[in-house]
Amino acid sequence: MTGTMLYYLSNANLPGKKAHTIQQMKMCQAFASCGEEVCFVHPSHGTSETIQWETLADYYGLETRFRIETLPSLQSRPDVPDKVGLLTMTGTLTGWLLKESSTGRLGEDDILYSRNYYPTFAFSELRSILPQNRRPTTVLEHHDIISAYGKERFFRSVDGVVCITEALKEYDLATYDVTDPFVAPDGVDLTPYAGLSKKFARRQLDIPADETVVAYTGHLYPGKGGQVLAAAADRIDATVYVVGGYPADVERVKTTVEPADNVVLTGFVDPSDIPLYQVAADILVAPYTRSARDYISPLKLFEYMAAGRPIVASDLSVLKEVLTDGENALLAEPGDSDALAEAVTRVLSDTDLAQQLSATVSEQVRQYTWRRRAERILSYVQDLR
Repeated sequence: MTGTMLYYLSNANLPGKKAHTIQQMKMCQAFASCGEEVCFVHPSHGTSETIQWETLADYYGLETRFRIETLPSLQSRPDVPDKVGLLTMTGTLTGWLLKESSTGRLGEDDILYSRNYYPTFAFSELRSILPQNRRPTTVLEHHDIISAYGKERFFRSVDGVVCITEALKEYDLATYDVTDPFVAPDGVDLTPYAGLSKKFARRQLDIPADETVVAYTGHLYPGKGGQVLAAAADRIDATVYVVGGYPADVERVKTTVEPADNVVLTGFVDPSDIPLYQVAADILVAPYTRSARDYISPLKLFEYMAAGRPIVASDLSVLKEVLTDGENALLAEPGDSDALAEAVTRVLSDTDLAQQLSATVSEQVRQYTWRRRAERILSYVQDLR
């Protein structure tokens, strides 16, 4: 679908350490690589700095350029109450959308693709005053339960909904007046993994070539499970890398778990360096606990697949939308460090199983690229028209 402008509406603070910023940047690049003219629209979060493309390209590993529109907002300023910041963000972005529509730069041939609830809701309510030829196709990308005001009306007002999991689609169908949401799991950019060898990755990270490495990459928020892997490490015959996490979260893990000597806590790592740690590993672990959100589609899952390493993950129904026990992963009881250590040890001791799991994910990951996801979403949007 070409000849249109795709406005990607976000509330992201860039560049950022959170996974949702990676997802949004990669999706904008993927839409652009499909031939769409992409404009990423987001608030300034209280700063006066203009986000430079080169900064984002270097930080997120982007290659396909797209336009970035940073709008002034008081959101996230420490001297401004949260509600005031939210109101300024909503007003600024909604006003900008109305201006673009009233001047004809945003029209019925264009797409408003959003992960920013409030301005999208406000614009959807106000677009009825615009001529038909000034109303873009409006699509919400839905990642979690929305608790905000007016959500029932909002879901009726948008043209389409993209859910990241089947579980979230079923929730939306049971809760809102919405017609058949489209399911598009998250994805991965295969480019950073192409031609990246374990030998090279370990050399870059100063990891001995003969060391057995089990790794987790990601934040250390409650529910993510990095702490569970750290607790299981004393029963794993390997060096256990827990890669990522803010300093306060790393200290919390150290205090609550008192990790064994074979645990390496790296703290935050730039997104562009994450593939090195993943490819350097012998096994990659996604040990989510039952307190994890019920509708997650973790980026790390697809990154692990791209790295081509055996995966050990938690036995959660939402993860089983992608993973099958014994086929492309081993699944363990969530939050159980004994079960996790047992599953990791099984893969370490069974070369045939490890090779089978690796081969399967290496083949399956091709259906989960950001480019493939963008193509499927654009096809869905075309059908909405």
